[in-house]
Amino acid sequence: MGPKANSVAILLSLIVLLNAVVAKSSTLPGELNPRPFLASIFTSNMVLQREMRNPVWGWTTPGSRVNVDFAGYRQSATAGKDGYWKVLLNKAPVGGPYEMVISGPTEIHLTNVKVGDVWICSGQSNMEIGINAAANSAQEAANANFPDVRVFKVKLSWGINPRSKMEDSQWSPVNPQMVWGISAVGYFFARDLYNELKIPIGLIDTDWGGTTAEAWTSSEALATMPDFKEYLQKLENERHGIHDNSYERLIDEWCNKYEPAHPDFTGTDYDDSGWKEMALPAFWQLAGLPDSPGDEWKTTRVVWFRRIVNISASAAGKDGVLHLGKIVDDDTTFVNGTKVGEGSGIKYNGLGYGPSRDYAVPGSLLHIGKNVISVRVVNSVWRGGICGKPEQMRFVLGDGDAIDLTGAWKYCQTLLTSPASSPLPKRDDSDVHATAPATLFDSMVAPIIPYGITGAVWYQGESNADRAYQYRTLLPTMIGDWRSRWGQGDFPFYMVQLANFSLWAEDPKEPKDASWAELREAQAMTAARVPNCALATAIDIGEATNIHPRNKQEVGRRLMLVALANHYGKDVVCSGPTYKSMQVQGSTIRVQFDHVNGGLQMHGDKLLGFAIAGDDRHFVWADAKIDGNSVVVAAPSISAPAAVRYAWANNPACSLFNGAGLPALPFRTDQWPGITAPKLDVAK
Repeated sequence: MGPKANSVAILLSLIVLLNAVVAKSSTLPGELNPRPFLASIFTSNMVLQREMRNPVWGWTTPGSRVNVDFAGYRQSATAGKDGYWKVLLNKAPVGGPYEMVISGPTEIHLTNVKVGDVWICSGQSNMEIGINAAANSAQEAANANFPDVRVFKVKLSWGINPRSKMEDSQWSPVNPQMVWGISAVGYFFARDLYNELKIPIGLIDTDWGGTTAEAWTSSEALATMPDFKEYLQKLENERHGIHDNSYERLIDEWCNKYEPAHPDFTGTDYDDSGWKEMALPAFWQLAGLPDSPGDEWKTTRVVWFRRIVNISASAAGKDGVLHLGKIVDDDTTFVNGTKVGEGSGIKYNGLGYGPSRDYAVPGSLLHIGKNVISVRVVNSVWRGGICGKPEQMRFVLGDGDAIDLTGAWKYCQTLLTSPASSPLPKRDDSDVHATAPATLFDSMVAPIIPYGITGAVWYQGESNADRAYQYRTLLPTMIGDWRSRWGQGDFPFYMVQLANFSLWAEDPKEPKDASWAELREAQAMTAARVPNCALATAIDIGEATNIHPRNKQEVGRRLMLVALANHYGKDVVCSGPTYKSMQVQGSTIRVQFDHVNGGLQMHGDKLLGFAIAGDDRHFVWADAKIDGNSVVVAAPSISAPAAVRYAWANNPACSLFNGAGLPALPFRTDQWPGITAPKLDVAK
């Protein structure tokens, strides 16, 4: 064969190879991750929505034919010019397990597929946080054995362009090992719903602590709100410049480049006798690694930690769960030299801790006697280290025993910012960063649209409390955005009303305006005005000093009651008393309530939380008493009352309930401007 023939053969081989690659994935301009042959949300163990023509989609070579075989039927599609293909499955009742085969230029075989109801759970930290921070967590995890409850955990990710692919996510049946890494509220909601309905329940868990509602809303929807005009222009500028050039990624690359070479610190035979010890949990600046003076906000470090634990014969070979609590910022964690997990906090831009680090450890890694846990921690900006609560640090073993991981760990610092190092990456000053408007929609919502769902449950608002009046428009905008893009009508959208929490030392001597009260009002307005929305309040189960109250079980149960009553048509009480009307009767005001199922009841010795005001708008605490399905409110200093408020505080006293044991929702009868209302410009 001559040179020309050789060249042609090589070229043909390259074309065949290129077509094979394109058949599996493709990439759009501005996307860092390739478009997969089958969308990432489709994996073995998934739950498909019952009685729906479920979309199945992906990308491949334009013009290619793709077949999807499921439940005895075949659906086919031809990829368009952009490589996108989609089929609609035939409607199927509750059932399974099924297999699904997707074939075309490549073939994927999925197993153990169930058909039931699929719910999205989303929001910020009170939705994201796992059962490690819930009451009775060890027992709850031990009892978490529900093979027909499956969870797809969307990994934390952000971007400035809508993504098509999610990394390293799989549908997983709930078991005692995996349950530590998913939303506690979402799990308790799905578990209780399964126990009531006895059908497969799928949960798409996509949430991120500290985030705002606008982060979960598309830029197109935010463009309808003038408040975001300036930011959206910056976002558009970024989209035409850098793509996902995030500070998190730049810091990670910088550390990997400049961290000196060293022996394998993860190995069981590594001698760490020369390392110092640090008592954990602790910020390392307070435990032996102080920053240079004046550099507390600029220092970047890489520190390795090691701890030897002894495993008994009864636990060796059995799966365990490693709980390290909060780590600032990033960690990579190993057991006996094998990576078992990693987490990130840099994405919080120095303002947060990231999720609790809870890692499943396969029993194959654990042997009798000494076992080594190694953790590489990277910190950039402010304090760093393994720094959660002591009760969060434990190694739960397969025999039911738990090893306390607090106390002395060996540590070795391998990298510290210094003038000799390459300059640190600069923080993005464009306001386009992780958790900024639209960034989470693009990376943690867009890739799962239009997967077939029943509806969504939402626990968020703490980060929007200082803009509560804006939330009256923002939350409905987000809900409408999701519904429009899913194309499945006004699917159920159920919200958790913020729990009681004291942001600061509140003065109980007299009532006053409160941003969290106004945010709760915005949530209630959304539930009342937006079709197929409803509210589950947590106003009575918060903790004054803990923004993450531990009673996640009751939050999940109340969401389940809302779903049973509003979507499934069950005869259950799902709401506490809600404000209906008021009448001024001389020096008193009579307040009427709906949802008084079983009658109004007082918890405690006195009916607390009511305040009353005259036309001067000065509220005072009121005396209140139950009279049938109403409450009569009065105060000696108010002879001509005009308005009543109840539970109108960040951390209010709550004592009014109905016969079902559900608390009255906070309310006010006035429409006077609050502290988060837009301020009128009266300057001349």
